[in-house]
This record gives sequence, C-alpha cells and structure tokens, in this order.
Amino acid sequence: YPYTFGSNRDDRALEILKFLQKNIPDFDCNALNKKGRTLLHTAAGKGDLKVVEHLLNNGAKASLNILDTSKETPLEIALARGYFEVAERLFDNGADPNFLKNKKCIQALCKNIDLLKKITTRHPELIEIFVHSSDTEAESLLEYAIAQNHREAAHWLIENNKSLTAAYVNSPAIKAAQK
Repeated sequence: YPYTFGSNRDDRALEILKFLQKNIPDFDCNALNKKGRTLLHTAAGKGDLKVVEHLLNNGAKASLNILDTSKETPLEIALARGYFEVAERLFDNGADPNFLKNKKCIQALCKNIDLLKKITTRHPELIEIFVHSSDTEAESLLEYAIAQNHREAAHWLIENNKSLTAAYVNSPAIKAAQK
C-alpha cells in the first residue's frame, strides 16, 4: 500500500488511509514497500502529524524502529527534515533515539533544544555519544553546536556530560560556547 498521496497541508491522506483500513480486511499498516519503508516512515517524511498519530493509534507502533533500505527510522526521517512535532510524537511513542547519528539529525537537534533536552534526559547515555561520537559522515553534535553557534545546545551537552576532560572543557571553543 504505497503512501504517495496527500501532503501535510490537508486531510486527504488521512481520509484515504481510514478508507483503506475500513475497506481492506487484511490491510497492514506495517507492510514494507520496495524501499523498506512503512506508512509510518512515509508519513514522518511528509511531516504529516495527523497520519502519524492515526497510525500510532492503529497498530503502527511496530514500525517505530524499523530501518528502511537507507538505514533510517521514521524518527530520523522526521527529524532530518525538520518535522520536530512529528519527531517528538514518535519519540514519545517509543521511537529509539539511539539511531540519531547522521549529520542531518545532529543539525536538527541543535535547532530544537527542547527535543534535545527531552531525548537526553530520558536517555542520558546519548549525551556521551553526542559529545564524543564523530565519524566520517558527521562531526559530533557538540562540535556542530559550537561551530554553528548553537550555544544553548552546546551548553546543555557540556553541563550534562560527566566525562569531559579538564583540557577539553577548558579549550577555547568550549569556553566560547559556555558564554
């Protein structure tokens, strides 16, 4: 059941989804398309909060942490595209934030300090990853926050990380972020 209709600006997608669920006895909202995505992946990618909520309330929680063929979850897709309300709803319903390591997700978290705080308060082990983790694809969240002058995000990560060394904490970049 490909979900290619509608947008987050109207209710057509939700109406069609409800029609399909009502009229197709074996309708499976967790079915995968050829890209390994479920309806939840696609609705998250469109920023369609109404469809996301409907899916979560009607059996799609099983899709929350499914990786598509690009190795992305619905939470990552929503966050990377800047759909913070959708990302927060997915997180609140059990989406695993341990997948949030790609560059777009890191950048998005700096722009939504409330979601960053919510995720790291509930999963404090992620602070260590966000502060120290760096791979060939992306700098760490802390490095990005400092480089892009997201002071509140940088400050939050510094204040809540227990393993920063004195040398690191006293570096000029960290000192600048704390001001």
